[in-house]
Amino acid sequence: MLIDPLKSGLVFLPMHFTRNALIHTIAAADPELSSRAGLKYFLDIEVPPYPNASIFETLSTSEGREVPVDSSAVAVYEGATFRYNNINGKIDGLLTYQAPTKGQNQVSVIVTQTTPFRLRERVQGGTPAVDTDVEGTTKYAIKAGLDHKDFEAWGEQFWNLYQAEARQFLTWLPPDRWISPTQEEYLSFVLNFTPIPQEVRLRARVVYQDGTEPTVSTKMSVSRTPLLSVLQCPVGPVALSIPVNAKYYEVWLTDENNLRLSEVRRYWIDAMPTLADRYVMYVNSLGGWDTLRLIGQGSERLTVRQTLAERDLNTSTVPELIVINSEGDRSLTVSTGYFRQDSAVYLRCLQDLALSPVRYLLTDKGLESLRLTSNQLEYLNDERKLEARVLTFDLGETTSNFSRMAPSPPQPTRPTRWRGLNLRYILNAFGKRTGEVGFAQLEKVYADNEELYKPITRKPNTPGDPDYLAPIVSSAVVAGSTPFPSVAISRVGTYNRSNCASGFVGGPATIVIPAGKYGGERPGDADALAEAEYVALNTQAYADDNGSCINNTVPFVFRIQNNTSSVGGTDTPVVAIAGESADIVANTSAGGTQTSSSTYTPGTYNILCRVAYATTPMQACTLQVVGKGRTATVTGNGLFLFENVVINSPDSPLTIKVENA
Repeated sequence: MLIDPLKSGLVFLPMHFTRNALIHTIAAADPELSSRAGLKYFLDIEVPPYPNASIFETLSTSEGREVPVDSSAVAVYEGATFRYNNINGKIDGLLTYQAPTKGQNQVSVIVTQTTPFRLRERVQGGTPAVDTDVEGTTKYAIKAGLDHKDFEAWGEQFWNLYQAEARQFLTWLPPDRWISPTQEEYLSFVLNFTPIPQEVRLRARVVYQDGTEPTVSTKMSVSRTPLLSVLQCPVGPVALSIPVNAKYYEVWLTDENNLRLSEVRRYWIDAMPTLADRYVMYVNSLGGWDTLRLIGQGSERLTVRQTLAERDLNTSTVPELIVINSEGDRSLTVSTGYFRQDSAVYLRCLQDLALSPVRYLLTDKGLESLRLTSNQLEYLNDERKLEARVLTFDLGETTSNFSRMAPSPPQPTRPTRWRGLNLRYILNAFGKRTGEVGFAQLEKVYADNEELYKPITRKPNTPGDPDYLAPIVSSAVVAGSTPFPSVAISRVGTYNRSNCASGFVGGPATIVIPAGKYGGERPGDADALAEAEYVALNTQAYADDNGSCINNTVPFVFRIQNNTSSVGGTDTPVVAIAGESADIVANTSAGGTQTSSSTYTPGTYNILCRVAYATTPMQACTLQVVGKGRTATVTGNGLFLFENVVINSPDSPLTIKVENA
């Protein structure tokens, strides 16, 4: 196949979709407060002042109150919940899309579509007075969104779990498409993983019509791409110099060692003549740019509005009408043409076009903005047939005049150049300093006297930009150093080994990430990378390779640990485990712990707990089978059964924990 092998060992970072509602809950203040009157909860959002900045600034502060505590039965302290972002909200409004330029033939690195951020929790008031201030860990956001149904299931794990497997470009279009020989096509990919590659290559495999041996080559590349940047890759036949005798070609991204980072997408060359060829480019829900080829019949219209006034000529009883304003709106009505393959999929994907906030028509003069005026879209039809849809757009801005000029030639202007702003350290694949420094931003000035260009114009200094200023080596920077190294993680995973031999039971694996493996320019950045690696390693496969196998023939014992206590004059329960002929553990009253005198063979058990109160009112409690994820809430005398509990030798003592509800 000649497709480069997939790169393994990447740690994908979780990200938040800013085009979905983001919610954060501050935990309730201490339930033992004598008075909760006047409690105030504050949530601060902190973001960098510009892309790749090494500091955070407060973007906004929201004030809230906690949900009132209902203590009529079981007291629940919910804290305060904040909806801190929506579409075009506080974080989403900071981020911007960057449209491809017409005829773009190199990879663009975009840093305005993602951002790190922090949430800072503050609680004040109450009696005795509360005054807490907790700085949250670094989080990451991307200007993208999911359908509400999918967001409920995937919103918190799309970027670090789904993307780790799919390696998907930022598009929902099918991975196997027909395009024209001159079509402009773009794919975007977000670098939300570590170690970040030193170089990203756009590779292509071309298959020829005449049976010539397929060829694989690097079409373009970009270096020093920062973490969380979005790569915008032109993948049309012209941009990639695909030969005219090509049957189809496949594209993907690799690192500097030609290890594949992304999925593989295929494009078939459609050279059949069509009635018309129009191209609509739009930003999709994942934040990438898709191109829809329209090959059906279309028409353009001009709708004119005129404002008239009367003028008395004093020579007739009939006044003259004159036009004082004339302007028009142009519209385009066009058919998609019949979809050649996967029509059902393409019809569903038209929803992305309909919901897109930004659309352009590709013309010989550049990108012309579009506004979709079709307010209905039939995207599902159970009848099997050829499918096409007719779309109507408003074209560009209101016009008042007509002309037929060719695209404008370059105009002579006062020479300008870009100078660097905000020096920063260049980081390696693990967030540590490389010994190089570079500029985070560029500022436009006049070349003759360094005077600021008017209006003041700044942009990120990113690789691939024609004005990019490359970093330089600084003797004052120690390569491999970092001001905020990650702390060590040595934590037991949540999966048990599943491939032990008969007579043994699998135990969890301890995941160790050494201190200082990652670095960061801001407090918490390196720890976030280390935590992401822990999440990536916390899998069944890792436990099967590294977990322990423990002898499962050793008998176990039962234990009850009663942690209940009286509150407001309530009575606490006596809890026992009831066996078939006698109590296994008996009479564990408040604050007591008792272990069975007998031992039991590992296996599957039904655990019957007996709860008894001496007096009323009764203190509600919970029964928890420790380590088994089984709980029950108790509000009175009775028997409570936990069925089919698998108990192994390492579970000894198998503990039933009793806590105040």
